[in-house]
Amino acid sequence: MRKGKNNVKRSVPMSATNSQICKMSHDNVCVGDFSILVDAESEMVYLSEHPPGKDRKQHIEIDRRIFNKLIRWYTAGRVPTEDAKSR
Repeated sequence: MRKGKNNVKRSVPMSATNSQICKMSHDNVCVGDFSILVDAESEMVYLSEHPPGKDRKQHIEIDRRIFNKLIRWYTAGRVPTEDAKSR
């Protein structure tokens, strides 16, 4: 957790518990036509491309634990132990 304004601790979706996600001000974020949604109940992460007023172009549903492993590689270079190329 990080401290934000007024030294209030904030949860980040990657490490938040289900109850913390439910208390967050946002369970999703949109940038342009792309969005990411964290579902606390199903433990899933949803990535979508959905231009306003048009049909959705792309959508992926991925288990949050797997998504976090992929993000750790992307942001910190940590290759998951189960990566097929690591054998």
